[in-house]
Amino acid sequence: MPSPRFAPGAVFLQSELLQGFFYCRDTLLQQAEPVEWGPLVLGTLVAAVSAYLSIHFFMRLIEQVGMLLFV
Repeated sequence: MPSPRFAPGAVFLQSELLQGFFYCRDTLLQQAEPVEWGPLVLGTLVAAVSAYLSIHFFMRLIEQVGMLLFV
């Protein structure tokens, strides 16, 4: 059985993540000290890419091996 390409829970999770991002952004912009945005953005991008790749390769592993290994 093929896995679904669209998960409704993912939309909810993305909206929660965006709300958290905007809250943190507003908090950082209201600080008196300057914020080093370069390392913050770089770390966010590296985390996003590594999370995407981890999920991608884990799903490939599950398709090849099956879920029985993880039960």
